[in-house]
Amino acid sequence: MSLSTNAVASKAKSMYGKRLLDEHYQELLRKHSVPEIAAFLKTETVYQEALADVRENAIHRGDLEHLLRQAGFLRMQKLLRYVGTKNQSFYNFVVKEQEIDLILMRLRTINSDLYEAFNTEIPVYLEKYISFNLRDLLNAEDFDALLKVLERTGYDEVLKSLKPENRNQKVNYVACEYALHAYFYDWIFKTIDSEFKGKTKKELLTIFESQVELLNIAKIYRYKRFFDVDSQTIYNSLILTHQRMSNKFLKKLTEAEDDVAILNILAASNYQIMADDKDYVFIEYYADKVKYNLSRRYMRFSTNASMVFTTFYVMQKLEIENLINIIEGVRYGTPSENIEKMLIY
Repeated sequence: MSLSTNAVASKAKSMYGKRLLDEHYQELLRKHSVPEIAAFLKTETVYQEALADVRENAIHRGDLEHLLRQAGFLRMQKLLRYVGTKNQSFYNFVVKEQEIDLILMRLRTINSDLYEAFNTEIPVYLEKYISFNLRDLLNAEDFDALLKVLERTGYDEVLKSLKPENRNQKVNYVACEYALHAYFYDWIFKTIDSEFKGKTKKELLTIFESQVELLNIAKIYRYKRFFDVDSQTIYNSLILTHQRMSNKFLKKLTEAEDDVAILNILAASNYQIMADDKDYVFIEYYADKVKYNLSRRYMRFSTNASMVFTTFYVMQKLEIENLINIIEGVRYGTPSENIEKMLIY
């Protein structure tokens, strides 16, 4: 094992050791306002540095959430300093996920004309890491302008066939989302195939194949519960090339009569943990819970740099989402016991 591999694995495990624990979450659930949450995070947790300049009594909910997301991303960039020259392409998946999220955010605002909302949410800390100009993305007011911003990044080739026929036509957001996610998983699986071998390759494939499976299940359920879409259209929207679930099982899910039937199918399968509730929010919750438990297992037993890095990334993202759920819940007066049900740790 190389020195850089040792350093990445050791540093990631050290960061994992500073994660929020049950006692932190219980204390956060006792808070009654966003300033109280900010004060606790600033003084009692690993987010102390990220919130050092915050006036907790004056911070807005959106600003606090923004700072927490920034802290999570910069934490991964700090970890990348320990990575050597080997497998550099693979580790770029952290940035690619952010890029796709930004593009999808821009597409949503193009459809809704909420330019000011996008402006307030723009994560400027990403500027020096991403492959396109963030400010130009902010100013892209239609699909043509967006494609111009994305020239020579690869994303323009993914999206150009989905350009609306005229300026008054809305962007097919669902098709764009599918195309970008398919592009990401094609890229990550090709990268894993070319840069890794043996046990490491097998374990990384397991992590990302599981993500594809869970993404497909959640998408099928969303269509059945909220939209009147035929089964073939649903099937065609799935990522079929990088998951272990059989086409027969996927067909069975897409051809189910409704969302309740999907839950019954899941209850009789290896995914029965996802069938506890009829609400899509809980389907997402269980998908994230499966990802978390799988990642935690690898974090505990693996010493491989790429595996420890990937699993830490999954878990720290979920920790940020936990905090945002708490902030949102407290802000809107949700009972603490209901907020707690949404947390994964």
